[in-house]
Amino acid sequence: MPLYTTGLCPLLRSSPHWRRERIFVPKPRLIGHFSVIREEYVNSLKNMRYICLPSTLNGQINWDLNTGFENYSSDQKPNPRGRIDRILKFIQTYPHKVTGEDKTLSPDFVCSRGFLSKLMETPYTRADPGRDCGWKVLASKFRGTIYFLWLNEWSEGGDGSAEGKRGAYYGYKFRQMITTHELNKPSTIDQPVDREKFSGVFDTKLGAHRLLYAGEIFGVDSDVALKSHSDFLKPSVKIIQMHTKINTMKYTSFLRNKLMHWWCKTVLIGAETVYAGNRTREGILESIEPIAVKDMPRMASNFWSDSVCIKFCTSFLDMVKDKMAGIDDPDAVYQFMYDPNISDQVQYEIFTSKSDHSFLPNWYIDYLDGLGAEGPTGQEEIQQVHQLRNLEASSLISYEKKEYRKTIFQMNRALKIAPSCQRYKLLKAECLALLGCVKEAKDIAESIIRTDSTAADAVFVRGLCLYYSDNLEECLSHFEQTLSLDPYHQKAKMWHVKSQNLKSCKDTGNSLFKAGKFREALKAYTAALEIDENNNEVNSHILYNRALMSYKLNQKGDSIRDCNAALNLKNNYVKAILLRGKCHTELEDFEEAIKDYEQALKFEDTHEIRGLLRDVKLALEGSKRRDYYEILGVSRNATNHQITKAYRKLALLCHPDRHVTATSDEIKRQEKKFKVVGQAYSVLSDPQKKAVYDYGRKF
Repeated sequence: MPLYTTGLCPLLRSSPHWRRERIFVPKPRLIGHFSVIREEYVNSLKNMRYICLPSTLNGQINWDLNTGFENYSSDQKPNPRGRIDRILKFIQTYPHKVTGEDKTLSPDFVCSRGFLSKLMETPYTRADPGRDCGWKVLASKFRGTIYFLWLNEWSEGGDGSAEGKRGAYYGYKFRQMITTHELNKPSTIDQPVDREKFSGVFDTKLGAHRLLYAGEIFGVDSDVALKSHSDFLKPSVKIIQMHTKINTMKYTSFLRNKLMHWWCKTVLIGAETVYAGNRTREGILESIEPIAVKDMPRMASNFWSDSVCIKFCTSFLDMVKDKMAGIDDPDAVYQFMYDPNISDQVQYEIFTSKSDHSFLPNWYIDYLDGLGAEGPTGQEEIQQVHQLRNLEASSLISYEKKEYRKTIFQMNRALKIAPSCQRYKLLKAECLALLGCVKEAKDIAESIIRTDSTAADAVFVRGLCLYYSDNLEECLSHFEQTLSLDPYHQKAKMWHVKSQNLKSCKDTGNSLFKAGKFREALKAYTAALEIDENNNEVNSHILYNRALMSYKLNQKGDSIRDCNAALNLKNNYVKAILLRGKCHTELEDFEEAIKDYEQALKFEDTHEIRGLLRDVKLALEGSKRRDYYEILGVSRNATNHQITKAYRKLALLCHPDRHVTATSDEIKRQEKKFKVVGQAYSVLSDPQKKAVYDYGRKF
């Protein structure tokens, strides 16, 4: 199986200002043609048809569009790859029409007219659970040009039902009835439907993109017979399209749906007029109405906007070009999918190696390789493409192994070649966040969000930065925003669950602490620490909280250990330093307490910390003058027998052998006590040492 990833494109179906923004739609330039015979490319005018209208358009025509339907077969669906193959064969036949002086392919995109018109309709495509109203397209980039293969373009021929097949047949029959293969000769109404097609090849610019595409031409209007390629390209030849509509259709429904569909298809091939055949539901053609293509947006201005249609199409092309900025490999394929029944966003999959999705034929790749001695993009660019391909593959492997520093190094190299590639920037930012370099990662993500607030991956990375900054409330909001932009964002789903679990455990511990349930709170904090061992910021705070619970439970040794662990993650964590100093003070380990308070002063020089340091220094001085009588629990007038008896009793209680099953902290505490008891007895049991000790205490 080829390596692939999935995600959603942060692409709005529509934006309020698009309707207000008037966009000039340039008339496409007709640069060639071909006939389609048995689904094969044929470089001829054989299937071209001339318009042949009846004398009266608005009168009672009464043509039966059912004629020949019983002999019509619509079971065979065309191969989607056939359309792109025919465009590629045109490129091979007429390379001078599509390449520059350096023999590089001029267009940014190569596709079928049908897919572009489907894109233009997308902002107004509404969810309908009962039918397939979305689209699916493959994209492959080679030598700087992106090729689209529309996978479900066959659906234009009807919805598959008996009624849909018959409705599609009515359209074919209507076109046949008002066109003819020979100029000035009437069509034969009774002849069988001929599904062989004639296509024009067009070159145009949408936004910043140059497009090359082929679209079916139903008929042409010409005063003279067209016998050659040059005749067909003359400005006097006008392209005519024709469609049918049911005469009982609500006018608002016609304007909202049918007219937009017609406009999107015809404006892309430069047709000026659409002949609309008004028919009954039973297939009887009653009249023919010419509609000017330029008037269609005005007629339906309350329902759709030509500016929105064009703007969405150019925005999609912008997004695809950005997504594929670092790829130039005919085997690597992006699959873009849109289904309004599932999401308002465009889902995509990436297949990084040769697979069944790879659609550019080998003969075409070899042909482009032979265009010019140095290749269409130059030897240096080709080497850079191979270098990017290798860097992408190796970065995917290192990312999966969690070798994030290596992935960052690879992305830095890739960004030197493709500095504007958003995908490379965000992968680098994600790895920086995972390594704890939150500020740098956040800067990259926010720079992208400023230019594109719907960039789901950028919002996710900013959420990741908030997660590693212990801002769990905000990070959850960002992961939810990512999923609203891209419901299939797997990383956002995973981190959202992890963040929720971490926040839940942490909040539970805080609530139990406030309720005075320290032991239960300690367990909750322990559970929180097991969720993500790599989140140093959060874990340092949780370790401090757990240390505080241990202190409340009089487990000062455990408290010191958690403070040490917190400071290993965050060495300037003053609260942890102060708690550790407090524990050391209460354990009478004054030297360590002094070190703690001196360390805290380096980060926060406050009167409170200075006072704690002063107090512990006084305690250290006082500890050096121990009251041995008090330690043994005897009076200063005690006899030697009473001193010995008290010592033996205490030594028996704190002897290490009696505490072998205790905790390590308790063992150390008892060992220290045993040592102090021994020191007291060694002084008070010796008359000479006792006299010196008593004399010293007196003064």
